[in-house]
Amino acid sequence: MKKFIYIMCAFILAFSLAACAPDGMPTEDDSLPAIDIVERSELLDMVTVDHLFSEKDKQLMADMGITVSMSRFELDSDSTAGFLLEFVDRQNNKGIVSCSAEIDYTMLPDGSFENIRFYWGGLTKADKGLIITTPHTFYVWQPDSADNKLISKKLEFLQENNGYIVHTAYGFGRYAVMYTTADQEGVVIYDANGTEIVHITDNVKDLHIRGLLSDRTEEMVADMPFSFADSFAGGFVNENLYMIFHDGTAGVVDCEKQMLVTTLVKTGYDLTADNTTYECWLENNIDTKHQIDYDYIALKKENGIITSSVIMDTKDVYPTKYMGNRLYVDDNGNLVSYNELSGLQFTMNFDSGNSETEYVITQQMLGEKLAQSKDGRYSIYEYGRHSNKNYWVSYRAIKDNKTGQIKFLSDYYAKNYTDISLETGFFSNGEIYLMYNFDFEIYNPENVDNGPVFSLGQKFPLGIEGENGYKKNTLWAVRRDPVDKTFIVVHDHLGSDRWYSEESLYGSECFKDTYDVALLDKEGNIIKTFATQMSVPVNTNVLNISLSGDILTMENVDRETGKTIQKATLNIKTGKYKKVL
Repeated sequence: MKKFIYIMCAFILAFSLAACAPDGMPTEDDSLPAIDIVERSELLDMVTVDHLFSEKDKQLMADMGITVSMSRFELDSDSTAGFLLEFVDRQNNKGIVSCSAEIDYTMLPDGSFENIRFYWGGLTKADKGLIITTPHTFYVWQPDSADNKLISKKLEFLQENNGYIVHTAYGFGRYAVMYTTADQEGVVIYDANGTEIVHITDNVKDLHIRGLLSDRTEEMVADMPFSFADSFAGGFVNENLYMIFHDGTAGVVDCEKQMLVTTLVKTGYDLTADNTTYECWLENNIDTKHQIDYDYIALKKENGIITSSVIMDTKDVYPTKYMGNRLYVDDNGNLVSYNELSGLQFTMNFDSGNSETEYVITQQMLGEKLAQSKDGRYSIYEYGRHSNKNYWVSYRAIKDNKTGQIKFLSDYYAKNYTDISLETGFFSNGEIYLMYNFDFEIYNPENVDNGPVFSLGQKFPLGIEGENGYKKNTLWAVRRDPVDKTFIVVHDHLGSDRWYSEESLYGSECFKDTYDVALLDKEGNIIKTFATQMSVPVNTNVLNISLSGDILTMENVDRETGKTIQKATLNIKTGKYKKVL
């Protein structure tokens, strides 16, 4: 009896420390202390079904009326032993599937064991059924199907390459298998007949299929000796898209484009009620956003299985405006995702698969009034200013003072507080202007939803990247002639040389750059350009300009103190530059 207790203690310790993967995989410390010498057959006597299934799996089998037994124990070699697992449909007293399982271990010269590991597979709930996965084969059991047929697929290449299945999922008549071998990780999609549709290995390593093993806790290793079901999950969003979930991130396999997008993250908290869960996922990699037509995916899951989805293309919406959204279900049963800072709201109908996007901005959200039209009809406000990691974020809204309607106008992102300098106001004819670092836009206040009626950046080269990767042509000031609608633009050239200070004016450092001036026609086409010798100050982004005849006056003013830093004039007819201060 004492000997048996020693064996069981050692076995339990081994089970909590052993990593369940082929040799060469990263493992936890799975060494065992020496135990009494025993026969290898006694090792098999210690193995029970309880050792192979987690409590979650046991409950899943109980819910589906399945029992499992172990039999045919055999000692295959000095380091392995095998046995048979038999799954039975208890209600019909009918066998579902029999599959082999293995134990491998190291037997030391003194007869003690170490490195005890189990291999058999795992269980995954599928739509109206169950997927039983072994290292190289998966079986799909659908008890309510017309012929109660068991579907199976063996992946010969895994057996040939010392690999195994990590996770299997079924949906929309297709099967998805995640696997790992000694050399690679991959995802394979099969159709209903078992024909391969997609086989992807590129970027799969970003999902950390293999890395999972070293990240698992001792408790998880003890509860789940082989299956990754609690760490990896997957499901078909529709016939074309398969999602893989792991630790708050997700990847999407696109069957049509034969690609894997690996950088989806959750946009807010899940919403769960009555066994139904809603989730929203965002594709958060700007390098791949332009390759896909979906970067916002809302899922509806019932009992953990994806039942419907809404897929949206939100490339033109900056992610900050809907990260951390609040989710709720409206009176019509639609999922609503609302961002309380930006006011951006998505309303998603899972029955139709359609969505609506709008801004819901209240009076209470408005902050500082930035400008008002000459007739008093419209006002522009800043709202939602907040810090987002290394950036400050600010939004602009326009209010119709006659109707009370508030609409979204623009957003601005800056690296620090003083750089939030999106200039906005009204022209004398009532049109709205917005000046960014790399654009100057004009809006009709009666219809801002249609976007700008004019964009300087469409014709004038603003924000383009040079050979060294630095952006060029930062806007400092813009003047539009009230009569002929031509433009005077003052800008500088960003670049690697820009960051070296050249001189100090009144205690304010200046960049090596100097201002340039461009004359543009009313369409934004370049008519003439001038180079000046006026330095670009580091600690200010205020440049006031005025025109008297042909003389353009440029004056740098400190934003905080209002003090003039430097002043100069430029004759836009002759190009003559004169320093005044």
